Amino acid sequence: MKKCGYCGRENLDQSDRCCECGITLPEHAVEKSQTGPQNLAFLAWLGRSIFYAGTFIVIALLYLLSFGPVDRYCNKVVTRTSAPATSSSNAYASGITMVSVRYPLWVRMLYRPALYLRARSDLYRRYVALWNRGDDLI
Repeated sequence: MKKCGYCGRENLDQSDRCCECGITLPEHAVEKSQTGPQNLAFLAWLGRSIFYAGTFIVIALLYLLSFGPVDRYCNKVVTRTSAPATSSSNAYASGITMVSVRYPLWVRMLYRPALYLRARSDLYRRYVALWNRGDDLI
């Protein structure tokens, strides 16, 4: 079936002119589905969107996972231990240990979001602790 480009009426393949408006039909008219090109364009857009979103997610995950080795090899641990308590209400003495970690400037600037997440997420803190041989430095 040939479709008229002017009025949209479908004509027989043998017709040279549209039977409704009389416009000359092209010799090699190709029937186009009304939803075909639109669906193909939408599917192409959807595929590109999923690809870019997936790429962004993978890069973000690799960024967060890269902080473990950086923490292990670039941090400087400063440990201070206070004097043990001389008297206690529970009849045992305990000492307070404060641990602080210092990073080079480039690590503090580049990994600011990872440091923020480390301070607030127990799961991420445990991941970083795996790189530090299980020692939780916080």
